[in-house]
Amino acid sequence: MFINKYFVGINKKDIVLNITIAFVLFCIMFLSFKGFVEVNILPKWYAFVAGGIVCFLITLFVIKEIIISLDKIVIMTIVFIYYLLIHTCLISLEQNRIYVLSVIVFILFYLSFKQLPIGSHQSINFIILCVCFIQACFGLIQCMEVFYIYGSFNLVGSFDNPAGFSACLSTGIPFCLSVVSKKGEKHYIELFLLTIIVISIILSGSRTGVITVFAIFVVYFKDEYCSILVNRKKLILPLFLILFIIIMGLLILKIDSVIGRFFIWKNSYIMILNKPIFGYGTGGFMSNYMLYQADYFQKNSNTLYSMLADNVIHPFNEYLFLTIEYGIIGLILVILILLVIIKSSRRITISHICLLSVGIFACFSYPLRYPFVLVLLAYSLANIKTKEVFSISINVLGKVVSIMLIGIISVVLVNDIRFERLWGNLVQKNKFRNKELLLNSYEKLYFEWNGDPAFLYNYGAILNRVESYEISNIILNKCTHYWNDYDVQLLLADCYLQKEKFEKAEECFVLASNMCPNRFIPLYQLVHLYDRIGQKEKAYNLAEKIIHKKVKISSFKVQRIKNEMIEYVQKGL
Repeated sequence: MFINKYFVGINKKDIVLNITIAFVLFCIMFLSFKGFVEVNILPKWYAFVAGGIVCFLITLFVIKEIIISLDKIVIMTIVFIYYLLIHTCLISLEQNRIYVLSVIVFILFYLSFKQLPIGSHQSINFIILCVCFIQACFGLIQCMEVFYIYGSFNLVGSFDNPAGFSACLSTGIPFCLSVVSKKGEKHYIELFLLTIIVISIILSGSRTGVITVFAIFVVYFKDEYCSILVNRKKLILPLFLILFIIIMGLLILKIDSVIGRFFIWKNSYIMILNKPIFGYGTGGFMSNYMLYQADYFQKNSNTLYSMLADNVIHPFNEYLFLTIEYGIIGLILVILILLVIIKSSRRITISHICLLSVGIFACFSYPLRYPFVLVLLAYSLANIKTKEVFSISINVLGKVVSIMLIGIISVVLVNDIRFERLWGNLVQKNKFRNKELLLNSYEKLYFEWNGDPAFLYNYGAILNRVESYEISNIILNKCTHYWNDYDVQLLLADCYLQKEKFEKAEECFVLASNMCPNRFIPLYQLVHLYDRIGQKEKAYNLAEKIIHKKVKISSFKVQRIKNEMIEYVQKGL
């Protein structure tokens, strides 16, 4: 059988490691759980943390003498990770536990992969190919409408949107190529699997995915074969022209999306200028970006961007995101890591191409939101061999300390999963049959809060619905320090309105309207607010504005608002 050739000569210890890695990769790629509020991505992060713990534990017990070779890449990566952790502790507010755990577990994955024997790399690459192929088939089945997908996309795989699907498959393609193009053998089945993966990325509609795949193939085949056929330098200009044509063609397909991202990058640049050195801290983008967007539209009301504005939780560029949250220092550290990799490497390997694929995808999307990408990053960094600076041997005491650290991580992980599961139960069973029991359960969870800002918004919304407006305002105001957007401001405004704090309500409605100027609800609520406090002229002027306001997406709700405003103006006249 063709699978056997990838596991020939592997001893029992390596088989255990391979089975573990295969299981972990499968869980990180596919795991979903309806018991959580966030069904698709959060379970994969839990699998990432648990998988890193398991892989490192097996490494500790299977390998008798663990020697960690520290080169410049390792040292710079550790410095960068320590910077993230220290920055989070000193500058950031209380953070989501899973974020802190994932940063630590990335190191565990790296150390585990570093101990793998060279002979096991081909089998792991084959495992990556198989996992990516299964994901691709899952996506293609969705595309053929064999079963219903919730949402506006027709191909997402086991993710919440095509970006996650294409990011994970694009990152895996370099390792798939290493399997397909192994010299001296024919790989028709593997080539078929790779073809299915590429087709699924194209059908997902991810422009970034298509650009990344093209770049991967160009770099790989240029390095492997072009020197045999022609002078490499003669290929550079034609390849760049082809890449430029592909990029321009893909941009034209969704021009509104391109304009929208340019606008987000523009505001992100302004954010960086205001806090350039250390940034806003972990979670700083979600808590501050929409305020900058609102400020822009307050100063520029009649602009092309107003019809494209929406809630934004990521700048669609990992480098901008890094600089906003961790400052120029964080960006410089990443650049230094890349420079060390480039200078220390004599030739391009599969691991370099994987880093390239993530780097390209990171220019236009958010690949690091998906833990499968981080696992392959750790695997790639571990496979890049450079000159050793010094080495550390983990003795018995070191193993004991490592196990104690893993024990602490495991306790935090279990508590975090427990919190999300209890919250998920509350959301699913939220029928308001026993209001007091529901509120007591939420209050108890609030004092065990794990740093997830979505919980604060949900708790504030529940308090609003049961008319506990004062406490709702307290919770929602806390939420704005972690997550501040159009929906949060609308909910805050309603709480102030119900408590007859009209000035505060007006501020929140105006802020919400400036955040997303194409929305009708804030203006509609302001008309009623002005009418209620006797500012009739303001109410009529705003009603006229609503009547003539352009509609982004036509709906019954918007039409009802317009009709109501027409009646309101006519009655006033």
